[in-house]
Amino acid sequence: MFKKTVLAATLGCILVGSQAMAANEQYSDTWLEASLTTAYTLNRHLNPFEIDVEVRDGVAHLQGSVDSEVEKDLAAQIALGLDGVQRVDNGLVVEPGTERRTQSDSFARTFEDASITARVRSQLMWNSGTDGLQIKVSTENGVVSLSGPVESAAERSLAREIASGTAGVLDVRDRMTLREASAEKDAAAGGTGLVDAVGAAGREVGDAWLSTKVKSALLYSRRVDGLDIDVQTEAGVVTLTGSVSDESELNRAMRIARGIDGVKSVRSQLEVSGEKSS
Repeated sequence: MFKKTVLAATLGCILVGSQAMAANEQYSDTWLEASLTTAYTLNRHLNPFEIDVEVRDGVAHLQGSVDSEVEKDLAAQIALGLDGVQRVDNGLVVEPGTERRTQSDSFARTFEDASITARVRSQLMWNSGTDGLQIKVSTENGVVSLSGPVESAAERSLAREIASGTAGVLDVRDRMTLREASAEKDAAAGGTGLVDAVGAAGREVGDAWLSTKVKSALLYSRRVDGLDIDVQTEAGVVTLTGSVSDESELNRAMRIARGIDGVKSVRSQLEVSGEKSS
C-alpha cells in the first residue's frame, strides 16, 4: 500500500517522471501508485488524505471515503486517464458530511502552498510557450513568486497569466528576468517572440498523457469549471465535450487546451446554455 505519509514528498515527482514515462511503454505498479497519489494531491476537488491507492498488475484499487458521487467518479476518471492504468476498482465510499481529520492551521497552509506551487509548475512545464525548467516557483500564504530567466516578454506575460489563473493563487510576484540577448531580439521583433519549450521538437506524446495534461490544466484553473469538461485525444487532436456557462468560458477552455505542449489542434463540442458550440 502506498502510504499517505509520503504525499508531500511526492508532489514534484509527476512533473519530470511522468514526461519521461510518457515515451516508455513500461509502467511499474509503484510508479503508477506514486503518480496517481500525486494527481489526487494536486487536485483541489479531492482530499488525498482520505483516499488510499494501490496498483496491482496495472489495476488501480481505490479505498477510503469521499463527500459525493461526483468526487468518486472524478477519482476514477483521473486514474483511468493515467497512461498505464488498465482498469479501476473503485471501492471509495460516499459519506456526505463526514468529519475529516483536522490538520493544524500551519500545516494546512504549508500543504496548500506546496500544492499551489506544484499546480503552477505543472502548467509551466506542460505549456508550449513557457520553459518550466527555467522558471522557479514558490508560494507563501497563497502568493506565488516567479523567478528565473525567460526568453521573451511574451513568455514572461504568459507565465504570469498561468500563475494568476491557477486555483488558490491570491497574488503573483514577478521576479523573472529577461535574458539580455533575448531582450534585444524581442525588442527587434516587437516583443512577440515565444520560447521553444524544452524537448518540444520531435517529441512523441501519447494521447492518454495529453488528455491527462489537458484535463489537469482545466481542473487547476479557477477560470473554467474543469469538472464539467471531458477531454478526449486522438492523434494529438483534442476534443472537448461537456458544458460551459458562456462563450468566455468556452474560449478560455480552448485556449488552455491549445497551450498544452504536444496538442496539434483542439475541437470544441462544448455546450453553452444548452446550445452546442463548435
